[in-house]
Amino acid sequence: MFCSKDGSTAKQCTIECDPTPDPCPEMFDDAAFCNEAGLCVVECDVDEVCPPGTECINNVCDRG
Repeated sequence: MFCSKDGSTAKQCTIECDPTPDPCPEMFDDAAFCNEAGLCVVECDVDEVCPPGTECINNVCDRG
């Protein structure tokens, strides 16, 4: 696990992942998935489901 410096996970803790099998839901939450950059991200439809300090941008929790 590491805290990312840039991209949609900037300043968020995440892990590198492979989409199959996707380890993200088990590691973080059912809303987490492995994105095309190979990082676990949290899927969202509203800001309220995102971690503190992030908002829902393009259906992913992001620092904006």
